[in-house]
Amino acid sequence: MPKLSVVVIAYKMRRQALNTIKSLSIRCQKNIAESDYEIILVENESSENIDPESLAALGSNIRYFRRSESGKSPAAAINFGLEQARSPVVGLLIDGARMVTPRTIEYALMAHRSDENALTAIPGYFIGPYEHQFAHENNYDESAEKALMEKIRWEENPYRLFDVCTMSAANPRGTFIPFMECNCFFTSKRNFGLIGGADERFNLIGGGSLNMHMYRLIGILPSCSSYFILPGEGSFHQLHGGCHDIPLGRPAGTARPVQAANRCTMGGKPFPVSHAGAHIAWLDNQSRTAVPGLLKPVR
Repeated sequence: MPKLSVVVIAYKMRRQALNTIKSLSIRCQKNIAESDYEIILVENESSENIDPESLAALGSNIRYFRRSESGKSPAAAINFGLEQARSPVVGLLIDGARMVTPRTIEYALMAHRSDENALTAIPGYFIGPYEHQFAHENNYDESAEKALMEKIRWEENPYRLFDVCTMSAANPRGTFIPFMECNCFFTSKRNFGLIGGADERFNLIGGGSLNMHMYRLIGILPSCSSYFILPGEGSFHQLHGGCHDIPLGRPAGTARPVQAANRCTMGGKPFPVSHAGAHIAWLDNQSRTAVPGLLKPVR
């Protein structure tokens, strides 16, 4: 039985999702055994589905489920993935285009040995010189990103992604302060159950503010008394035409007001940044590559 499950949701992002699974696989993760964890990839049907054989080549702990969804939101796929998880601790990547660094699983396991019901957050970044909602207006596209990743030979050392990234605005005060949002986080399967899993009323493309909503609800659970941050690790968003990546011809900033309205409708009030009452701790190997995030000014 695995000690930890990672649920990854993907739709129409074959190259990006395969990179994410590679980064999570035992090929890249360090100081753990393949049997310590399982990767659950839930992919919705599209014209760009992953070849299952390419996943099988990455390890024996990868479980792949292809689903046909009528809706635009990943909420149902998240709930399906949570049902498949066989371990008491579950990580969620609602966006399958987010790669992670090599000690993410090791530190998540360490955190949840201390407190199974903790919330463990991985800092978020964008690959390339811009936040991806501004990529198109700066002529930065998937081909430029692919060339950049090939140049740094990320598969040899995924920590090199820190050398070519931009910090997410979800971490406006750096990586020592609780995050407004986190696109790669871990908690107990019990905690996911206590919030009712993914609320399927979040029906916008990409789920709108569903990820933020789930992260908030878990963070304020009475059972969630510990909040771990991994400042030396990271999750790195790849361009893929999702809700982060505003298409050419679409006015900048149009997605976020709609997401905010959806969030307030579903949650009743805007998202609070604080994790009041939680014991905050940091797990890190003082990675040199993560220095830009560590030095972000605190205001």
